Amino acid sequence: MTQNSKKINLSIIIPHYNSTELLQVLIASIPEREDVEILLIDDNSTEHPKRLMDIVGARPGQIRLFYNEPGKNSAGACRNIGLEHAAGKWLLFADADDYFMPGFYEKAAAYFESDFDLVWFIPTSWNLSENKLDRRHVRYEKLVREYLENKGEREEIRLRYLQESPWSKLIRRQSVEDNAIRFETTMVANDIMFSARIGYAAGKVGASEEVIYCVTKQKGTLTTGVNPHKLYERVEVFLRKYRFLKERLSRKQWKTLDLLGRPYLKLAKNYGLNKAQICRLYFYLLRNGVRVDVSRKWSPAFVLRKVREKLR
Repeated sequence: MTQNSKKINLSIIIPHYNSTELLQVLIASIPEREDVEILLIDDNSTEHPKRLMDIVGARPGQIRLFYNEPGKNSAGACRNIGLEHAAGKWLLFADADDYFMPGFYEKAAAYFESDFDLVWFIPTSWNLSENKLDRRHVRYEKLVREYLENKGEREEIRLRYLQESPWSKLIRRQSVEDNAIRFETTMVANDIMFSARIGYAAGKVGASEEVIYCVTKQKGTLTTGVNPHKLYERVEVFLRKYRFLKERLSRKQWKTLDLLGRPYLKLAKNYGLNKAQICRLYFYLLRNGVRVDVSRKWSPAFVLRKVREKLR
């Protein structure tokens, strides 16, 4: 049976870069089924190519391997390649160093014949470096549980637009194609606008208390070290999302999200920016219409005075 003649219910899209050891764990967590295809997109890895080919060869017919263009390294670009070749009725995204939980296929398959466009599941997370439960999933778990408990407009709006990662949600592929939605190709935060657009485009949505995906954490992250460029790239993505939603949501829906710029000041500190740089970021957000915080501590005059005092 050829790839085109198969009935593919689920396409799993995986960008990969130099992580074949963990990729094997992820692939092992995916069942070998004719209605499940795995689209693996390599992002110009420098590992010996045989490692990757061995993984692909172990699942002939199920894993389809593609390569990102040289010089265009980006998980977003890889995911877009996956979208161009996906044949499934539904999409799941995974990162090469994460894995699916046992029984995830059956939990997702329960929605294959539903009329939902988007279904969120509760994720979990694991710290590989310290071999213990992590907290990367907590914020997203809270959004799903709040929706399941209340199912009001407020909870749905927050789930649609504040769950910013592509993983742990089942997406109807037709919704993606009908609305020409793709990932940005930035080096960081490439999934933010994709998630916002998917949330906006989706018609009927649902959520499940089942846990189907584990996101991992290990030493060496994008926020390690001083890198103002990466920070401002994140800020620019945030501003694009901010404008996109503000232009499209009702006033009530917009206020429900309560999007603030203050988290980016905290992130700036984590990146190692000095007080003067943080102050410039603060006023940059204000100039772009972003409310940073309503407290006196973060009023423009107060921040500027404190920064000037520190720089004397």
